[in-house]
Amino acid sequence: MAVRDGFTAHASIGEDLQRQNLLLSAYEDVRRTAATGAALTSEVTARWNGMLRGLPPAAFRQGPAFAKNGRERYGLHADTEQRYASCLSQAATPTIPAAARAYLDVAFFHPYDDGNARLAASCGGDVVRVWRRP
Repeated sequence: MAVRDGFTAHASIGEDLQRQNLLLSAYEDVRRTAATGAALTSEVTARWNGMLRGLPPAAFRQGPAFAKNGRERYGLHADTEQRYASCLSQAATPTIPAAARAYLDVAFFHPYDDGNARLAASCGGDVVRVWRRP
Protein backbone atom coordinates (compact mmCIF):
# COMPACT_ATOMS: atom_id res chain seq x y z
CA MET A 1 0.00 0.00 0.00
CA ALA A 2 1.34 3.44 -0.92
CA VAL A 3 2.02 5.92 1.84
CA ARG A 4 -0.11 9.05 1.55
CA ASP A 5 1.59 12.38 2.16
CA GLY A 6 -1.12 14.49 3.78
CA PHE A 7 0.68 17.79 3.22
CA THR A 8 1.18 17.16 -0.50
CA ALA A 9 -2.43 16.04 -0.86
CA HIS A 10 -3.68 19.16 0.94
CA ALA A 11 -1.38 21.51 -0.98
CA SER A 12 -2.60 20.10 -4.31
CA ILE A 13 -6.27 20.87 -3.67
CA GLY A 14 -8.04 23.89 -5.06
CA GLU A 15 -7.83 26.16 -8.05
CA ASP A 16 -5.13 28.58 -6.84
CA LEU A 17 -2.17 27.28 -8.82
CA GLN A 18 0.21 29.93 -7.47
CA ARG A 19 -0.58 28.85 -3.89
CA GLN A 20 -0.11 25.20 -4.83
CA ASN A 21 3.24 25.92 -6.47
CA LEU A 22 4.47 27.92 -3.46
CA LEU A 23 3.42 25.24 -0.97
CA LEU A 24 4.84 22.36 -2.98
CA SER A 25 8.11 24.17 -3.80
CA ALA A 26 8.69 25.03 -0.16
CA TYR A 27 7.80 21.51 0.93
CA GLU A 28 10.26 20.08 -1.58
CA ASP A 29 12.94 22.33 -0.09
CA VAL A 30 11.98 21.08 3.40
CA ARG A 31 12.43 17.50 2.20
CA ARG A 32 15.70 18.26 0.38
CA THR A 33 17.15 20.14 3.36
CA ALA A 34 16.13 17.40 5.79
CA ALA A 35 17.77 14.78 3.60
CA THR A 36 21.11 16.60 3.83
CA GLY A 37 21.08 16.38 7.62
CA ALA A 38 21.51 20.15 7.93
CA ALA A 39 20.66 21.70 11.27
CA LEU A 40 17.13 23.03 11.70
CA THR A 41 17.72 26.73 12.37
CA SER A 42 15.75 29.96 12.35
CA GLU A 43 17.57 30.87 9.12
CA VAL A 44 16.25 27.69 7.50
CA THR A 45 12.68 28.30 8.68
CA ALA A 46 12.95 31.94 7.52
CA ARG A 47 13.86 30.68 4.05
CA TRP A 48 10.92 28.28 4.03
CA ASN A 49 8.53 30.96 5.27
CA GLY A 50 9.63 33.23 2.44
CA MET A 51 9.25 30.43 -0.10
CA LEU A 52 5.73 29.69 1.15
CA ARG A 53 4.79 33.32 0.63
CA GLY A 54 6.72 33.90 -2.61
CA LEU A 55 9.02 36.40 -0.89
CA PRO A 56 12.66 36.63 0.22
CA PRO A 57 13.50 34.93 3.54
CA ALA A 58 11.38 36.40 6.30
CA ALA A 59 12.80 38.46 9.14
CA PHE A 60 11.80 37.51 12.66
CA ARG A 61 8.73 39.52 13.58
CA GLN A 62 9.20 42.84 15.37
CA GLY A 63 5.91 42.97 17.28
CA PRO A 64 3.17 40.73 18.64
CA ALA A 65 1.62 38.23 16.24
CA PHE A 66 -2.06 37.42 15.99
CA ALA A 67 -3.95 34.42 14.65
CA LYS A 68 -7.58 33.41 14.24
CA ASN A 69 -8.73 36.93 13.37
CA GLY A 70 -7.01 38.38 16.42
CA ARG A 71 -8.39 35.92 18.98
CA GLU A 72 -4.92 34.51 19.67
CA ARG A 73 -1.99 36.75 20.54
CA TYR A 74 1.67 35.73 20.49
CA GLY A 75 3.71 38.16 22.55
CA LEU A 76 7.19 39.38 21.77
CA HIS A 77 9.88 39.69 24.41
CA ALA A 78 13.55 40.63 24.22
CA ASP A 79 14.55 36.95 24.12
CA THR A 80 11.76 35.51 21.94
CA GLU A 81 13.93 35.12 18.85
CA GLN A 82 16.72 33.46 20.87
CA ARG A 83 14.21 31.13 22.58
CA TYR A 84 12.79 30.15 19.19
CA ALA A 85 16.28 29.32 17.87
CA SER A 86 17.02 27.32 21.02
CA CYS A 87 13.80 25.34 20.72
CA LEU A 88 14.51 24.54 17.07
CA SER A 89 17.94 23.21 18.00
CA GLN A 90 16.29 20.96 20.59
CA ALA A 91 13.97 19.57 17.91
CA ALA A 92 16.86 17.28 16.93
CA THR A 93 16.78 15.53 20.31
CA PRO A 94 16.35 11.83 19.47
CA THR A 95 13.84 11.24 22.27
CA ILE A 96 11.39 13.81 20.93
CA PRO A 97 9.68 13.21 17.59
CA ALA A 98 11.33 15.99 15.58
CA ALA A 99 8.41 16.65 13.24
CA ALA A 100 6.01 17.19 16.12
CA ARG A 101 8.50 19.32 18.00
CA ALA A 102 9.28 21.54 14.98
CA TYR A 103 5.56 21.95 14.25
CA LEU A 104 4.84 23.00 17.83
CA ASP A 105 7.83 25.37 18.00
CA VAL A 106 6.65 27.26 14.93
CA ALA A 107 3.01 27.25 16.06
CA PHE A 108 3.91 28.43 19.57
CA PHE A 109 6.32 31.22 18.62
CA HIS A 110 4.61 32.44 15.43
CA PRO A 111 8.05 33.79 14.46
CA TYR A 112 7.06 35.62 11.27
CA ASP A 113 4.48 38.24 10.36
CA ASP A 114 2.61 35.86 8.08
CA GLY A 115 2.69 32.26 6.87
CA ASN A 116 3.27 30.60 10.25
CA ALA A 117 0.53 27.98 9.90
CA ARG A 118 1.82 26.99 6.46
CA LEU A 119 5.36 26.85 7.82
CA ALA A 120 4.28 24.72 10.80
CA ALA A 121 2.50 22.30 8.48
CA SER A 122 5.62 22.06 6.30
CA CYS A 123 7.84 21.43 9.32
CA GLY A 124 5.38 18.95 10.74
CA GLY A 125 5.73 16.67 7.77
CA ASP A 126 7.14 13.23 8.34
CA VAL A 127 10.37 14.18 6.54
CA VAL A 128 11.60 16.41 9.36
CA ARG A 129 11.98 13.37 11.59
CA VAL A 130 15.26 12.55 9.85
CA TRP A 131 17.02 15.62 11.23
CA ARG A 132 20.22 14.79 13.06
CA ARG A 133 19.29 11.25 13.86
CA PRO A 134 22.21 9.20 15.14
